Amino acid sequence: MKKYIIPIITIILILANTRYVQADMGPKPSLKIIVKNAPEEEYYLDLLVDYPADNGYIWLDESRYDPEKLEILSNYRDGNWRTAKVTGTRGPLTGELIGTPSKDEIIHDFGYVGVPDRFRIIIVTSNNEIVTSDVIETNTFNSVVYYDFENSELRKKSIIFDITFQFLFTCICTLIIEGIILKLFKFKLKENYKPFFIINIGTQLFLNLIIITITLKHGVLGGFLIYPLLEIPIFISEIILFRKYLRPQNKKRITLYALFANTVSFIAGILLIL
Repeated sequence: MKKYIIPIITIILILANTRYVQADMGPKPSLKIIVKNAPEEEYYLDLLVDYPADNGYIWLDESRYDPEKLEILSNYRDGNWRTAKVTGTRGPLTGELIGTPSKDEIIHDFGYVGVPDRFRIIIVTSNNEIVTSDVIETNTFNSVVYYDFENSELRKKSIIFDITFQFLFTCICTLIIEGIILKLFKFKLKENYKPFFIINIGTQLFLNLIIITITLKHGVLGGFLIYPLLEIPIFISEIILFRKYLRPQNKKRITLYALFANTVSFIAGILLIL
């Protein structure tokens, strides 16, 4: 068993420094806002939420921004609507007020459990004018929203696309991670490709189906919180199935493989969202 420790730790460290690999953790909540016809000069963009701040999380390096624009965002109120990044969210929310140019668009990325299911967009232009959007609701872990600055039109990408991408991405990442560990435990993929792919794809279908269902009914945070509970039946089912179908039949080594593979996937996913 000791000979596997160093390779396993190496894999975890590599994955912890690989931003886009998420393994069995499933996709962490994220929101990408693509601004079309954006202002030519630099502007600030924040999300508006309509729940109380209540000493919420503020993940923002204020020293990087114009104090005057920060004050405008901090003081903005429209009924219950207030800024998310500047005044706080229920959970940690990553992202910046200034977007990243991409061809003729500006990309704004937000992430982690503070991503709201219901929000508006607020923009503060270079001359401190305020522009806000209508309300939009999202219900997938990885949402993409398009905002046309010229006509204030807001729309989201098809949920079918988001769900399909979510499953394919997490499934491929899991297969890569657990395939590497399969080799480390001296199992030949050529002899075990059928049970390896069927079992892993099956558990990914189960994981994504439950998370998507919970997310649609209870929001992104609900889907995020249910994940640890789902890992228990996945751990148990993979141990049972791999012990039955992997070759050669060394039940102790198979059990260790299943435990290590799922543990590495789980830890890698946790590290990636800390």
